Amino acid sequence: MFQSAATTTGIKLAVNGPTGSTFTYVVRPQFLNSVNGTNNFQEQTFVAADGTITTASIDTANTSRVALVQGAVSTGANSGTVTLRLGSEVSGSSVTIKKGSWGRSF
Repeated sequence: MFQSAATTTGIKLAVNGPTGSTFTYVVRPQFLNSVNGTNNFQEQTFVAADGTITTASIDTANTSRVALVQGAVSTGANSGTVTLRLGSEVSGSSVTIKKGSWGRSF
């Protein structure tokens, strides 16, 4: 769950890992909350580190929206940390991951 400080502030999301890792993941941030809407989420698939999806805006400021990240990362021979990266789409405005958000890896 995330919130944007302004309607003109989107979220940026990416996944990173150790050198030599293989990636296949999908990122789906929600940017709109229309009733029974089919276009409430933006979606993009990546097969490399730091593939970044960016929403250009959000429908309502300071309202919780969902961001889903699903996929596989194989670190191979190089140990290291797999990281979910996030940020504000514009400088001077914030995007916050909210309390109660969760993730799972195995």
